[in-house]
Order: sequence, then C-alpha cells, then structure tokens
Amino acid sequence: MKRYIIVIFIFLAIQVQSQELFRPSHSIKVDMGLPASQGNKPYKFIMQGLFNVSTYYQYSLPFGLNFGAGGNFNYFTINEFRIPGMVSGGIATLGGFGKLGYERFFTPKIATDFGVKFGYSYSFSNNTRTKELIGKAHTYDAPYIEPMVNLYLMADEQNGFSLSVGYVFRGVKFNETHLMIDEITGYEPKDFGGITHFLIVGFGYTYYIGKKSQTTN
Repeated sequence: MKRYIIVIFIFLAIQVQSQELFRPSHSIKVDMGLPASQGNKPYKFIMQGLFNVSTYYQYSLPFGLNFGAGGNFNYFTINEFRIPGMVSGGIATLGGFGKLGYERFFTPKIATDFGVKFGYSYSFSNNTRTKELIGKAHTYDAPYIEPMVNLYLMADEQNGFSLSVGYVFRGVKFNETHLMIDEITGYEPKDFGGITHFLIVGFGYTYYIGKKSQTTN
C-alpha cells in the first residue's frame, strides 16, 4: 500500500512540475486596503484610516525580478473626541512611487509578489480649523517607503486576485501643525518623536497584458 502511495505522489509531483507556468512581462495592478495608523503615538490615537488605493504598471523579467511605477491615494479621518475644540475633518494624501520586487508563480493558479515601493507624497489636511484660519486645506509633503507582499489566486492567465499587505513608513513627524491647532494635550514631548507609519491590509487585482507561457520540467 505504501508503495502505491509513493508512486502516486511522484506522479502528481511530476505533473505539477511539467505544467505550463505563466511568465508575464507586463501587468497593471490595483491594490485597495484599510490603513491602520501606528505611530507616532498622537498619530496612532487621533488619525483613523478610511481607505488606501494604489494603481501601477509593472514589468517583470523572465526570472521574476520586476520594476513598477504608479500612484497612491489614502485618507485618514480625525477622531474629534481625542483633540481639543472638537476639530473634525481629515487628511488626504496623494503620491507617486517606483517599485522593485520579485514575483514567483508556484503553480498556474498561485503566485506571490514581494516588493518595496518608494516615493514622494503630498498631504492635504482639511478640517474645521484650516477652514477658519486659511479657508483651504493645509498642505505638507514627505518621502515614504512601503514594503509589501501580495498572494495571488489566478482566475485565468490574464486576471489575478490577491490578498495584499503593506507597511508604510513616511518621513514626517505628526504634530499639531498638521491639523493647524494650538496644541495636542495629553502627550509628552517624546510622544511626537516617531515618524508616521501605518499598516495596510486589503485586496488587489492584476491584469496581465499579453500571453506568455513557459513549460517547467
């Protein structure tokens, strides 16, 4: 009995290895997720992530290394119960990025894409205070970097859906000036020291342009 099981296992392994694996060169990707603020401490407790969306073009070399470029947009609302004066509103951030990564197809249906996005972004803080003081959104900018990973399930050779996870580090220290308020009470000076960073968990869609298959042995 054990002998038959071993033979069946070897047969299945050979079948998997000999399948035609899709090796795409060009693709258009869209990632959508819910951002969760982490730090610094005031940012974590005052700002609440509403949504994050990235869309980009990606070119992959035959051995899996890929390069991409695109844009990103996210929005965080203000928890008005955690700052004085009942300030309401939010911060919208628009940015552009390049991407370097590695994509691997384990089977014709399952693939992973590990990578890092690096770019520059502009924030538009629009709330009751900015409207009172300057009559428009207060803006500021900063570079950012985002390690990310996608786990893909292919619907066919040209359409894939994924679970996406990313973590953004943005080179700006959140403080009261970003909301244009006088002060944020209840925090020590050291609490404002860390840079802005947040977790993104969501879903993605990929459209692979053209068809290019390769048989593995």
